[in-house]
Amino acid sequence: MEEGKLNIQEWFPTVIGFAVCPFYKDIKKDVVKYIKSFKKPHVYSNHYESKKIKKLNDCINDKVKEYAFVHNFKELKPFEGWFNIYQKNTYQKYHTHYGSTVSTNFFVESSISDVHTVFRNPVSYQANAWGMNTQQADKSELFNQYTFQTCSYVPLEGAILIFRSHVEHGTDLKTTDSSRITLNYNYK
Repeated sequence: MEEGKLNIQEWFPTVIGFAVCPFYKDIKKDVVKYIKSFKKPHVYSNHYESKKIKKLNDCINDKVKEYAFVHNFKELKPFEGWFNIYQKNTYQKYHTHYGSTVSTNFFVESSISDVHTVFRNPVSYQANAWGMNTQQADKSELFNQYTFQTCSYVPLEGAILIFRSHVEHGTDLKTTDSSRITLNYNYK
């Protein structure tokens, strides 16, 4: 370290994994058919064990293994699964996945112009170091990688988000008619 120079060290980061399933276009039709066969917009089940979507589940599990390896976690296993079919004028309220270590969000069917998945900074600031008022609080130019209060991900079809389950996340109100389906798992 150079004497007199400030050395920035990053501790306690919020790590979000992002990957695109390379063969998703080849299996999308079968995955959508599987989900729509339930004829409900939200179903909790052991989807992670389904032979009908095994190829996708193997891809998701492989990416979770990579994420766990980067964190030096023990092997993680899925124990909860569900899907969400979002309709216009619906949203996902902000929430966490209590009792889980890692959670996933896979975009089964979506449009990049649709509502994003938003993550909130798990560190709540007690002081207003920026000297801003409430109207300025969502101006991203006031923040940087160390101080952003949220980050959002475009719902890219075939992409998976992997994150620590304690990180609060949700969506804004869906305003488009396009289809938005997510397949989600919790691991511990």
